[in-house]
Amino acid sequence: MIMPDTELGILLLAVLFDITIGEPPRHLHPVVWMGWVIDQMDRRIVRRGGACDIIRGTGVLATTILLFGISTFLIMEVAGIWPLIEILAGGIILKTTFSYRYFRDSIKAVLDGLRGGDIEGARSRVSMLVSRETSGLDAPHLVSATIESAAENLVDGIIAPLLFFAVFGIVGAVIYRVVNTADSMLGYRDSPYRDVGFASARLDDILNFIPARIGGVLICLACGRGFDVMIEDRKRCTSPNSCYPMGAMAGGLGIWLEKPGYYRINERGRAPDVEDIERCLEVMGIVFLITIMIGVGMVSIAGS
Repeated sequence: MIMPDTELGILLLAVLFDITIGEPPRHLHPVVWMGWVIDQMDRRIVRRGGACDIIRGTGVLATTILLFGISTFLIMEVAGIWPLIEILAGGIILKTTFSYRYFRDSIKAVLDGLRGGDIEGARSRVSMLVSRETSGLDAPHLVSATIESAAENLVDGIIAPLLFFAVFGIVGAVIYRVVNTADSMLGYRDSPYRDVGFASARLDDILNFIPARIGGVLICLACGRGFDVMIEDRKRCTSPNSCYPMGAMAGGLGIWLEKPGYYRINERGRAPDVEDIERCLEVMGIVFLITIMIGVGMVSIAGS
């Protein structure tokens, strides 16, 4: 069992690693390993549809959770023999479950492209942030897609893994990341993933239920407004969670956010422009700081 002082050290070291170093190389990144394991098992599934595919997809998810959950537990048990090594190992592992610097830099790259008039370059960069087709998007919709991605990534890329760490420890954060990774790879509504990805998508919805709402509130606090839009438009998305942070960001910045053909959030808002990305980055920084403070507080209270 990890002691509260050790958990605090792990949390602070992980944040330090993220801010100063960023992401490890791809071949050393546990999330890349998770994706590889999921992909290898998915390739071997013979799609038949219905309950059979749901069971197979559940097996893929359960196997990946067990593999990485048990591996993390064993690593921390061995590292626990030496307190400083335990903090170092925990800090490295926890850092790989969340990312502030990477997403901040990715969004800055879009901002720089739009400011420089490189619309094609901006479309290419946005395509790496969202799953939608970006080749035909105009500047306002590129800005919208970027801000939508930022709002969602605040939840599943920062708030949720750090909250899971504060409540369930390092293994909890890793398991959350496994589920979220599986959802991003398999959790689509269309064939051939609809049934195979069912378990991943539903479990991801459950795990993000509270973090998404906390994230929405934190975004509203950082902006000083947006609660009304968040509540009014919370059901505009097919996901039960996505519109909380996106609605908060749209209301907080006073803009509409739209995925053409799917949803439009805060219809009363003005069209988003390039400078709204800069404001979004400021909100991200504030929410990241508040989340760290919440995590430190939760770990400290657990040890008191």
